[in-house]
Amino acid sequence: MYSLTQLFKSLKNSLGIILGEFLSCLYNEKCVICDCSKDGKILCKNCLKTVKILPCFAHTVINGVEIYSVSIYDGVLRKLIHKLKFDHKKDVAKILAGFLSEYYNSAEKFKNFHKDFVLIPVPTNKINIKERGYNNVFEVVKEFSELVKIPYAKNILIKIKDTKPQYKLCAKKRKENISGCFDINLKEYKKYKDKKVLIIDDIYTTGATLEEIIQTFKKYGIKDLICITVSKAV
Repeated sequence: MYSLTQLFKSLKNSLGIILGEFLSCLYNEKCVICDCSKDGKILCKNCLKTVKILPCFAHTVINGVEIYSVSIYDGVLRKLIHKLKFDHKKDVAKILAGFLSEYYNSAEKFKNFHKDFVLIPVPTNKINIKERGYNNVFEVVKEFSELVKIPYAKNILIKIKDTKPQYKLCAKKRKENISGCFDINLKEYKKYKDKKVLIIDDIYTTGATLEEIIQTFKKYGIKDLICITVSKAV
């Protein structure tokens, strides 16, 4: 038979579980894609498993710099990027950083010089930051930095003029739009001058943005570069 003490502990534990389940029902996170709350996360297991991580190899090279992409810009991943970029769903940055981390950790190439990297997010227009309240790529980079324990530098690559949204333009217009819009803060770069620069962006489409960024770095003699994007268009 239970003693009074044992009975009290048993009731306390049972009530704790019931209360926990009740609160869980009230405050469960809903999946940002399908709106279900069965997993209590902002991305449910069913939606998560639809995102396929690509084999880790450079899918293209721009001016001698290897370009890697985590997955295809489609389906759930496309929706997640839009949620972060246009719908103010800032927590989605953690999910995208998780995909980046999975991809990064799967590659022997990156392990060879893991400690030599500094993460550089692609900057966005001041107007976009004002509307969203944040730079969507920078939010992903912060979370990714925490997961892989690589420092990030927000102010090395800077945007010196605003541009039109690239997704609204054809390939030729994209190059014209992005031309001359970046610069390097050498004072900030000197803090990491012995590091390899790992540039992070959300989407690879025509490569116009990364080409301009690579040219900007190389103009200052900074050549030890690699780029990873969360997704690539097909």
